[in-house]
Amino acid sequence: MSDTPAFNSIEGKGHIKRLLYENFLPYRAWFLIGMLGATVAALTGVSYGWLIKLLGDQLQLAADSRVALELQDLIFLPLLIIGAASLRAAALYAMTLANNTGVQKGLAKLSNRQFAALIEGDFGRLARQASGEFVSRFIHDFNVLRDFTLRFANNMVKSVITVMGALIAMLLMDWQLALILFVIYPFAFSPVIALGNRVRKRAKTANQQISKITALLAESFQSARTLKAYGLEDYQKSRAKEGFLMRARLFLSLLRDK
Repeated sequence: MSDTPAFNSIEGKGHIKRLLYENFLPYRAWFLIGMLGATVAALTGVSYGWLIKLLGDQLQLAADSRVALELQDLIFLPLLIIGAASLRAAALYAMTLANNTGVQKGLAKLSNRQFAALIEGDFGRLARQASGEFVSRFIHDFNVLRDFTLRFANNMVKSVITVMGALIAMLLMDWQLALILFVIYPFAFSPVIALGNRVRKRAKTANQQISKITALLAESFQSARTLKAYGLEDYQKSRAKEGFLMRARLFLSLLRDK
């Protein structure tokens, strides 16, 4: 399938940067809005711990000094926490809406370009491959690309700022405990990285196998008359059975790794 130029931009790692630049950069205004929402969401999320700590310190101080708190002292910090939660919810909504808009517009542009490349390209190359494989590419591969770009857009800025903010808050609140966590964290996170690499490899195999099943089904349904004429029903059923069993095994292997 790699000899089909229509999908080279998706397959080759060296083309990823060009693919993003040509199809998603024109909608960068949406992603900038998403980044702003992610920044606000991350900062308000980090503020929860700090505000709750201030509230606890205030209550502890009042208990130790046996001084009754005024009504405004009792409600100010809880209202601030509620406000931060509301602002975070609004920021997450804006981030999700903006990033989804940018991604969908970019995918629509990419889909149009890929379809035009198929239709206007060399007929010989188009005829050599089963139509089901192209259908799978437009449905499955574009769904994978959509999920990847959305995860990247939604999580990159938010995760970086959340981690940095959490580290700063930890150092300010208890720097000794923070230093201990800095030492332990790399050892605790290494198994997660190894598991993620294994899952990605199996997911790639599963995606390739789905394309093969799609091509097999399209071939069977489109060539039903030929299959019956030559008595190839049992042969095609055995191929389909093997493909379905392989798909089930790959799904279960991914499930066990999660």
